[in-house]
Amino acid sequence: PFLAVSDTSREVGITVTSASKAFNLAGLKCALIITGGGRLKDQINSMPISVAFRASLFGAVAATAALSQARPWLDEVIKALDHNRTLLKQLIETQIPAISYRVPDFGYLAWLDLSALGLGDNPADLILERGKVAINGGAMYGKQYPQFARLNFGTSPEIITEGIHRILRSLT
Repeated sequence: PFLAVSDTSREVGITVTSASKAFNLAGLKCALIITGGGRLKDQINSMPISVAFRASLFGAVAATAALSQARPWLDEVIKALDHNRTLLKQLIETQIPAISYRVPDFGYLAWLDLSALGLGDNPADLILERGKVAINGGAMYGKQYPQFARLNFGTSPEIITEGIHRILRSLT
């Protein structure tokens, strides 16, 4: 979209993108570098050949298929994530209101503040041990976040519900 804004954006802009995140193709290695042409195109074309040919054949085929044919699938994934995002909020508010959670605008990762639970220095480890729910402890994202955790809600509503119930049980 940036390159479509104006002639100036096409002259100075470079877009680097891939289908990796949206279509879950990260391991297939295929990215795109797009310019409006001119000097920037010449600079990109002068990069070492190893840069241009690091994409895999499977990655190129999968990215082409994803970007040209899979938009309806992606729309359904986005709807499912929106539902899960809301479900997680409702479950936390009604079952474990001591967890602070701001609903993210996009994506499938929730950042949870567990400090009010009083679970010590690493609540994620305790939740894993007691409730058998694996969430990422906040300390891995910065030493100032030991009381936080990252939860992946890119799964089924049933698993989210079960996970919150297990976290709740791990608190007693």
